[in-house]
Amino acid sequence: MIVVGVDEAGKGPVLGPMVVAAVVVRHGGGFKESPSVFRGLGLRDSKKLGRGVRERLECEIKEKAVEYNVVSVSADQIDELRRVMTMNDVMVKAFSKVLEPLDFEVALLDAADVNEDRFARNIKKELGSSREFHALHGADDAYPIVSAASILAKVERDREIKKLEDRVKMKVGTGYPHDKRTINFIERYLKKNGELPPSTRKSWKTAKRLINKQKQSNLGDYND
Repeated sequence: MIVVGVDEAGKGPVLGPMVVAAVVVRHGGGFKESPSVFRGLGLRDSKKLGRGVRERLECEIKEKAVEYNVVSVSADQIDELRRVMTMNDVMVKAFSKVLEPLDFEVALLDAADVNEDRFARNIKKELGSSREFHALHGADDAYPIVSAASILAKVERDREIKKLEDRVKMKVGTGYPHDKRTINFIERYLKKNGELPPSTRKSWKTAKRLINKQKQSNLGDYND
C-alpha cells in the first residue's frame, strides 16, 4: 500500500512561514508501525528531537521515501488568505497543495482542525479525490510516517527563520507569540524602523497589539 503522511510546522507563529510536508512510502504493516524503510531511525514528533537529530533524519527520510513534497506559505500569503477565509480553510488549502502532485492510496494527516473527521473530509473534497484520508490530533506522535513529515516541515521552517535572522542581523527566537525573544525582537525592530519586521504575520493579534503598544509609546514621548 502506498501511504503518505502530512504535517505542518508554524501554524501559530507571528513570525515566519508555515511549512507543510508530505512523505510517501510503501507500507505493509499497521499505520502505527514504522514503515520498513524507516525502521531503526527512531522517528517521532519533531518537537521532541534536537535540531541536529532532525537535520540528520531529514537527509535519511528524503533518501528512503518513495517521494516527498514540501510547501512553504509565507507570512504575506497567510495575511492575504486570512482576508477571505479562516485559518482552518488556509490549512485545508496548504495540506491539499502539498498532496496534489503526489501518488498515494491512503493519506494520514495531523489534524489542524478541532474536528478531525471534518478536516479529512475537507481535504478530500478540495482535492476531488476518492482516496482514503484519515486525520488525527497528535498524528505526528502516533504514526511514524507523519513524524517523518513533521521533521521535514520543522527543518525547512528552521531554515527560513535562519534566513530571516541573517537578513535582519538579529536573533528572532522561535517566532511564536509566547516566546519572549520573539516579542522583544519585534518591539526593538518596530522602535528602530517604525514598521513590523519582514516575515511578520500582520493579521495576527500579537502583531496588531505590538503596533498599538508602539503607537502609545510614541504618543507618550510626544506628550512629554
